[in-house]
Amino acid sequence: MKRLFGVLFVGIFFCSCSYKNVNQVYFSRSDISNETLNSVVVARMVKFLNLEEYQNEMCKKHPCLASVEILNIVKNGQNYHGQFSKGDTLKVYFEFTLDNTNKIFPELNKCLPGLKKNETFQAELFENPDKEDDYRIQLYALMN
Repeated sequence: MKRLFGVLFVGIFFCSCSYKNVNQVYFSRSDISNETLNSVVVARMVKFLNLEEYQNEMCKKHPCLASVEILNIVKNGQNYHGQFSKGDTLKVYFEFTLDNTNKIFPELNKCLPGLKKNETFQAELFENPDKEDDYRIQLYALMN
């Protein structure tokens, strides 16, 4: 009888844990700023953009492009020469989209939580080699 209750308890415990809670480990600010070669910024998500030139298959389903306001430059990267500064608003392409990546990119060791308007985050900012005035972000961490 004790064994039946033990098995029942373990089964209920595992069923009560959702996939979302078990597997969503997010990037932290230290993950973003440690040993990066590019600039690290704190920025605010201003608005989602929808431009034809960025409409690849993934971006047709999930937003990838946004205007972000630079709130602080945490680290000047090796290619930084004053091309942006605190208070600037930049057009940024998010390589893993602006949605939660848990189901979109399950191969990532840590999830990206997705960004909403006015949320603040820290990220390594890459220059976009295809565009002179655009930037890219691969990974980011929400500022709590």
